[in-house]
Formats: sequence, C-alpha cells, structure tokens
Amino acid sequence: MTASTLVDRYFDAWATTDTAHRHELVTSIFAENATHHAAPANVTFTGREEIEANITRVNNENLVKAGLSFAPGDFRENHNSVQLEWTVNTPDGTTIARGRDFLLLNPEGQIEKLYMFNG
Repeated sequence: MTASTLVDRYFDAWATTDTAHRHELVTSIFAENATHHAAPANVTFTGREEIEANITRVNNENLVKAGLSFAPGDFRENHNSVQLEWTVNTPDGTTIARGRDFLLLNPEGQIEKLYMFNG
C-alpha cells in the first residue's frame, strides 16, 4: 500500500460514521498488536480492538454529537514512517484544533505505532 493510500484510509477510519466500514479500515491499516500513544492526554491504547474503540469514541463525540469534521493536511513519508497533519473544524469551516501524527509501520506496511500530538 502506498503512503498516500494509507493516509487516505487512516483519515477515513477517523471520519466515517459507518461502523462496519471503520472496522474494515482499522483492520487493514493497523497491525493487530499496534499501539496508539495520544498526547497531551498521555494515554495509550494497545491492540487493534482498543484503537478501534477509541476511534469510535472520538468519532461519536466529535462528529456525531458535536457536528465537527476532521480535515487532512500534508503528509510526509520517510522509510517506514509517515508524518501527517490534520485539523478539526466546525460546520462553518472554522479550525478549532490542530494535530500531528507520526505513524511507524511494520514490514507489511501497517501501522505498528501511532504517536498523536493534539493541540
């Protein structure tokens, strides 16, 4: 899978409200034993199941209940890693949050470690 495809699927996993589609995406892009470290909350989610549950929680709280949207920004690939940027926007397009994620990939091209920096 190319970095561009991985990034598209990654953002789609966070943005979709279709739980079956989200599950398919998470299964395809995250290694089974992946870890997700989120700052500034300083929390870690371990394994595909916990990561999917967190994505679902964030999706429900931010997209479904609050009416917000995620917008992908630029990404950069470097060997087995991808750095990407994103924003959270209100329905009128106002940016209320920004973030940068670092994805470390396993030899199969799946996310093995996710470092998320919100702020």
